[in-house]
Amino acid sequence: MTIPLRFFTGLATGLAIAFVIYFGLVQWQLGAPTTSSYWSFDLNTRKHARAASIPGPKLLIIGGSGALFGISARRFESELGVPTVNLSTHAALQIAYVLKLARTAARRGDTVLLALEYELYETGNTTMNTWADPLFIDFLMARDPAYFHSLPIGNQFNLAMSLTRLRLERGLKSILRPPPPPEFHEYTAYDSKNVDEYGDMTGHTRARIPDRVTAEFEVRPALASGLSKTRSGMAEIQEFIDWAKTHGVRVLATFPNLCETPDYLAPKAQSTAEEITDFFQSRGVPMVGDYRGSLLPRGEFYDTSYHLTEEAAAERTKRLAASLKSYFPPPKP
Repeated sequence: MTIPLRFFTGLATGLAIAFVIYFGLVQWQLGAPTTSSYWSFDLNTRKHARAASIPGPKLLIIGGSGALFGISARRFESELGVPTVNLSTHAALQIAYVLKLARTAARRGDTVLLALEYELYETGNTTMNTWADPLFIDFLMARDPAYFHSLPIGNQFNLAMSLTRLRLERGLKSILRPPPPPEFHEYTAYDSKNVDEYGDMTGHTRARIPDRVTAEFEVRPALASGLSKTRSGMAEIQEFIDWAKTHGVRVLATFPNLCETPDYLAPKAQSTAEEITDFFQSRGVPMVGDYRGSLLPRGEFYDTSYHLTEEAAAERTKRLAASLKSYFPPPKP
């Protein structure tokens, strides 16, 4: 039996209409706030307001939540005598967006300390199709539609196609009734009220380590097995270093804090650390601290292998500050 041509024509027309309706709905809900994106949005807003309020040179800490939990801007400011803001929020926002925020905050004369999770070296915009995180998609569509529209059309298409039905429904509902900020009735590290005026996480003490935390943390393949062949995040970092040089912004780098395991002392992991060191040093970016010093005991971590407790973060920052002092000499009398 021959299928009439009008069947295929009707099918193609129906699919085209469905695509138009779907992408129309995606576009319509762009910028509609969601409760799930509030934490990162509120943190970024307050951190950047603090950075903008500092008139002179400052130190900006850039990374994901590993730096948010594990480096203290307050302690740096006390030890180094330079105004400091912890701009770090969440690695799920990915390296291109994290560095976009850094460009927004940094001014001529500032210093940026990159404390990047190992996964961020792998995930640039050119490979967005392979890594787009639901948290990133949610945040981008709810809180920064202008950045979404600045992406190549192919990336916009793939992000839209990755949007779940439930997330699309939440976005459409919040157009008419924006959700209120989330309320917490006991301590949680993911309450933005627990981030202080320096941009540091507070209250994540040893005494508050959640019961659900497992005895062992997941090994990070990006370090233990080596970076992926694309290493597309490095291209984003290279662009940022080039931007910083032309805008009078000094860039330093350090290794992220990580729960030590035998895997990270194996040759493959140490080779990865050497590759990262060579990458920065060949571009004139000093590495502050050493790889071995970034691997810390299990008891110093809060709820993931990147998140130090508040006590451990204070000690880690003190050691890093000692390595940074030569870059911030005291003013001459």
